[in-house]
Amino acid sequence: MIDRFVPNDHYLLCHDYVTDAPYVFLMQPARNLIAQYYAEKYNSLIYFCNDFCELGIRLSKINKTAASYRTGFFIGKINDHAIPIIYVRENHEAALLYFDSQGHKPEVKTNIKEVCCLTLYSVKDLRQTDRYSCAIDAFIFIRDCTAFNEITQEYRIPRLLSYLKSHAKKQDDFFYVTLPNILLKTSQYGFFTQKHRGNTRELIHKNESLEEFRQRYSRISPHGKMLNDYSRKKSIKLAYVVEIQFYLRHLQNKLNTRWTAELKIQFMKQAEVEFTQQGDVFLNPNRQGLYELATHFYQALNNHEDMQLLHKKPMITPSNGHSIQFIAEQLLKIIQDCEYWKIKTLLGLSLPTVINLMQKRLTQLGSSLSLHAKIHAIRDIALNDKRSRGILYLLIGIDDNPIIDEFCNLFTQDWSNTPLFNNIHKDWVSFNTPSQEETVKDILPSMDHYRRVRIRM
Repeated sequence: MIDRFVPNDHYLLCHDYVTDAPYVFLMQPARNLIAQYYAEKYNSLIYFCNDFCELGIRLSKINKTAASYRTGFFIGKINDHAIPIIYVRENHEAALLYFDSQGHKPEVKTNIKEVCCLTLYSVKDLRQTDRYSCAIDAFIFIRDCTAFNEITQEYRIPRLLSYLKSHAKKQDDFFYVTLPNILLKTSQYGFFTQKHRGNTRELIHKNESLEEFRQRYSRISPHGKMLNDYSRKKSIKLAYVVEIQFYLRHLQNKLNTRWTAELKIQFMKQAEVEFTQQGDVFLNPNRQGLYELATHFYQALNNHEDMQLLHKKPMITPSNGHSIQFIAEQLLKIIQDCEYWKIKTLLGLSLPTVINLMQKRLTQLGSSLSLHAKIHAIRDIALNDKRSRGILYLLIGIDDNPIIDEFCNLFTQDWSNTPLFNNIHKDWVSFNTPSQEETVKDILPSMDHYRRVRIRM
């Protein structure tokens, strides 16, 4: 049979002591699985080193015959500060890049120099403001530096060593260096980002510039400060990656040659659906996970059943087995806490589903220009990573939705006095002409009226 994934053996669910925002602390078994995942998906090589002596041993074993080669080293024990170091070789010339999220430390530089004689590039400035994201930062940094595309035969960051040499400032026995835009994703200090930022039009991720990427992952703290939320959100996403990778490894070990690349893709697609429907690890920490799905795959293949049967596993309902009352209460809490990003996971809707429902709603509403504009405003909100609000707006506009009905029953005050109204009003106004602004409040009547008449967008 398949071993069951135990979350507490792999990660801890935590909250930031200042902002109370949830994040995931990855333990070593989880880190090992992430390294496997990055190796398979990005051809990124990551080695874990408890100390700098181990780093020296690893460096001495690198094959130096290839003209170009890169690998990353994750320095630090599980409860220590994580430090990423990159070995990069171009045209038979090699160097190390030391990139500490807490800034350059002379003692770390000395430790590196004691175990190797390579040219050393270091980043001087502090870029981490929280107390927990150094490990996620190290993973992201190593991944982006070492990711290699087998089709194009190019690294994600081509000519990295050449870039470092052209942006270096000589010190005694090492160089301070500024970084390319693609390595500024995790920076939590605006000063650091401004100092290192290059061409503002450069695209760093799926047709996004650095500014667009960072804006998408920004949030406002309880103290009114703008925060880069990328590392925190990535930690939560990696919790799902860890569980998927755990079961993929076990299925491969159990099934050997019967486990094919096609089956792996099928499992990953169904795993994504399962996670979407089961809900966020913080909203639903007792969710079933992927054990039943992995067992289903194993039993079907072990019994030599047709692969098509693997598609027939019944899906979990969006309510995760909970009552509508429970879902509505969770939804109300999310709205009251203004944590809109959780709504998408709670209601179990993928972005393509949202877009399809929006388009269906547009058809129902007819060809009115103002209504058409509002629908596309909602669609734009969803596509610009404000998906949760877009989903909520959409559900409010669909008749006979029991979750929204129950959600409304839980409200005891007029809608216009809630944070939800203010956010909807602000977003819709921003997507409409000034002459339409006065009509927005008419679209959003009081909750008492809503209980009797469905809101029409």
